[in-house]
Amino acid sequence: VTSQNRFDAVAKGQADMECSSSTVTLSRLKQVDFSSYIFVESTGLLIQAASGLRSLSDFSGKKIAVVAGTTNERAVTLQLNRRQISASVLPFKSRDEAFAALEQGQVDALASDKLLLVAVAAKAREQKSLALLPDDLSFEPYGIVLPRGDSDFRLAVNTGLSQLYGGGEIVEIFGRWFRQFGEPGVSLMTFAGIVACQVPLFALAAVADGWALYALMVAFMIVVFGAIPFTDALIVRYVD
Repeated sequence: VTSQNRFDAVAKGQADMECSSSTVTLSRLKQVDFSSYIFVESTGLLIQAASGLRSLSDFSGKKIAVVAGTTNERAVTLQLNRRQISASVLPFKSRDEAFAALEQGQVDALASDKLLLVAVAAKAREQKSLALLPDDLSFEPYGIVLPRGDSDFRLAVNTGLSQLYGGGEIVEIFGRWFRQFGEPGVSLMTFAGIVACQVPLFALAAVADGWALYALMVAFMIVVFGAIPFTDALIVRYVD
């Protein structure tokens, strides 16, 4: 599947679930369902190190590549409008196409989830020529995409996730894929505990279909992670 058709694939029964960098939003919940959170990310900007750009504030008159239909596209547009920065947001069909445009100098930055930017930069011919800016432009809580209307399936998936996180298996998985970037810190361990504790809440949601419980988890995560800088972006995620 692609970034553009992944939700249709699950909604139409072509796939039972989709497990990638899919952010939970209210607009998407109208079409599909989601599991408990499995990861938390932020929209970042990858640039050519020699460009002299240091933050989003420097992007007046610049071009920013995004993958069409992603929350990153909306997050960048929102931040540009809020800060009254006259930059252009150029959508591409895939992250590889957008990254190629950055390498070829067709755009000044590529906006995506930061971990995904690290992954594409690792494939670059000249990795040292690239830089990831410190800006955190959004709050991106990932979930496994599930079909709507199947609360038993959702509960089974969330129970499996709770066992994975609560039993410590997530540490081994983290090591397999991410240890090259550093050891897991307190935030990962805290998040593992949060995911493990979500199952009772989602059990209630399965019965009452009470997505207001999401708001409770979001508030808890803001307190635990100290995610106050993300609050506005977080609200946008859930009303978008």
